[in-house]
Amino acid sequence: MADEIENNNSLGTATILRGGLVSGSLANSSDIDYYRTGTGLGFGLDAPNGFTVSSGDALSINFDSPTNRNNQDTISISVLDENGNLLSRVADGRDFAFTTAVSSNGPYYIAVQDLSDQYGVFPNGTYGLTVNVISGGALVGGNGNRPYEIENNNSLANAQQLNAGANIITGQLYL
Repeated sequence: MADEIENNNSLGTATILRGGLVSGSLANSSDIDYYRTGTGLGFGLDAPNGFTVSSGDALSINFDSPTNRNNQDTISISVLDENGNLLSRVADGRDFAFTTAVSSNGPYYIAVQDLSDQYGVFPNGTYGLTVNVISGGALVGGNGNRPYEIENNNSLANAQQLNAGANIITGQLYL
């Protein structure tokens, strides 16, 4: 297990992900922790530039919440492209996992952010974040071998092609 490296409060100071579990904590309700995949030299603890994410891969994200409360959207996990554009986001107070397929080579950023201001509760404690790459995951898919939607697909120009008779695509909507 590795720990987040402070100061990681911006894209430029993001902690590099090298595979495996990372533990971190949010210092206050305005703290955002950023993590970065690489364009790098392979996957593993020795990869100085982080693990590689390529076009058509999927990012599998597991989050271990410090609160694990089901009645509050306490923590938000966002996937951002190299320009900081939001591709995917999940918010919950419980432990959760999700997968997002990507349409181009990395790097990609993962942002961990507190949303508790809207509830008046701050999530004290340590969280766990695990990010893995599913090589070719956009096509291989997850549940029932359904392909994942490929992000960024929020415009007609970036729409993902659907083929008649093909499997259902697994995706997510975010607000």
